Amino acid sequence: MDLAAGLYNVMKIIEKPTEKYAAEHLRSAGMPPGMYLCHFGMHVFPPAIFGALEHHIQNNMREKGEIQLTSAQEYMREKLLPAGTYGACSIEGQRFDTGIPYGLMESQIALALAGTHRGDIVEAIARLLAEQLKSLAKK
Repeated sequence: MDLAAGLYNVMKIIEKPTEKYAAEHLRSAGMPPGMYLCHFGMHVFPPAIFGALEHHIQNNMREKGEIQLTSAQEYMREKLLPAGTYGACSIEGQRFDTGIPYGLMESQIALALAGTHRGDIVEAIARLLAEQLKSLAKK
């Protein structure tokens, strides 16, 4: 693990742990009390992830009624990969929650505004907002 370089050796993967569980099991060297590392966003998996998912499917290992990718990741990390080879890295950028109704739209707008057609996108958004304001005023 090289904290300065933003490289981490993942030792445990837990989906949304409670604060109590995190305090007891997920402490990381160099982190102040009550602060924990997490990983989210883009993942690059080795082919072993398919074996982990297959294991969960065959054994009907569900959480909240679903086969969970997070549980499969932990199974892969613990059982299928050589010890100490599951890594994570920090990447600078914005974070968007695409699991909420408007999150995907927000991420797409941010991506569009970072592109070469920024001016056209801003004009289109301004036009759409103006139309919405007119529509609201009529009600």
